[in-house]
Amino acid sequence: GCALKFLGTETVREELEYIPAKLQIVRYTREACECPKCKCTAGSFIMKAQTPTSLMNHSLASPSSVANVMYQKYVNSVPLYRQEKDWENLGLSLKRATMAHWIIRCAQDYSTSVIKHLKKELAGREVLHCDETPVQVLKEKWKKPQSKSYMWLYRTGSDDKHLIVLYDYQPSRSGDHAVEFLKGFHGYLHTDGYSGYNKPGNITRCGCWAHLRWKNRLFSDTPKGVSASASVYSIIETAKANSLNVYTYLEYLLLYMPDTDWQNHPEDLDDLMPWLETVQAECKA
Repeated sequence: GCALKFLGTETVREELEYIPAKLQIVRYTREACECPKCKCTAGSFIMKAQTPTSLMNHSLASPSSVANVMYQKYVNSVPLYRQEKDWENLGLSLKRATMAHWIIRCAQDYSTSVIKHLKKELAGREVLHCDETPVQVLKEKWKKPQSKSYMWLYRTGSDDKHLIVLYDYQPSRSGDHAVEFLKGFHGYLHTDGYSGYNKPGNITRCGCWAHLRWKNRLFSDTPKGVSASASVYSIIETAKANSLNVYTYLEYLLLYMPDTDWQNHPEDLDDLMPWLETVQAECKA
């Protein structure tokens, strides 16, 4: 019947709690100021605060939302029509055509430039691996939907340098595509027995038994779509090879590239490469 004396606490158990995703609108506002003296003259002066550049003008697309669509489609193999239902369950009517547009636009505007930068690095290596695999594209000019197109895959060897994995969509299996892609490369090319790999000059060709194949894709609708897929797969697989969290790196690129002057200064892309120390610190898996 007397008062209890506190002894301490103990951990009884731990449970894993799942917190469902939620959507929110982020609204950017900025202040505008004017000079009172200049206002009374012909040279009126107004200054506005800076805001981050939008990923796509006149669109709700953000780095996180586009990165999520890419991650679900190309890493988790969730097609856009299924993602459409997920967005609907979160309270937003987001059509698959809109998501496809997001992927294509961001691939054209951002991913392609990163891949060109990676391609220069790849061409300077001593050993490369290459393979090609069929892909079906439904709406290619002058071709039946059942005809074969090809996804070519190039990756660096297991040396002590950074790993690079690049995909290249082409409408045919001609060895001329390898010639064009491998311009500037003069090392050892590790491939299967396909004769098309004899076309690239100034290289030493090496045979192999193990082949690189392209993950669980069935088909693409248009050449623009499959080209965008090649770009996104290149970013994803290179991120994986450099031990990055794929979603975080996709969002990182889409967040910083709109405000990076890489069009006039391609060397600025060095700061976004997946092996960079600052990128590793923020995007490490």
